[in-house]
Amino acid sequence: MQSKIHKLFEMKFLKVKGFRFWLHTLLDVTIALSAFIAAWYWFKSSIVETPLLLNNWDQEKSYEGFNFALKQSSALNKTAASWSGLSATLMGIKLVSELFKKS
Repeated sequence: MQSKIHKLFEMKFLKVKGFRFWLHTLLDVTIALSAFIAAWYWFKSSIVETPLLLNNWDQEKSYEGFNFALKQSSALNKTAASWSGLSATLMGIKLVSELFKKS
């Protein structure tokens, strides 16, 4: 037995030819694209050059270059994590829509 709301939803939206197919295709493309962008940002984060901190007795240590590289890498990781989160969220939406399709 289906509820009246479920039947109404089915009649209004799911009866449109190919609606579910296009929705899932759009979700698949967006998931793949956001996962690729996340991977790209993590790759960029991994190749940030970190300067060596050497002990020189005659000069004071400078952490400026190291701090800049650390902040740059951190910002890239944050962006990559955001894209990865978007990908996971969209995959969750797709999985939930698959569950409702079968019920």
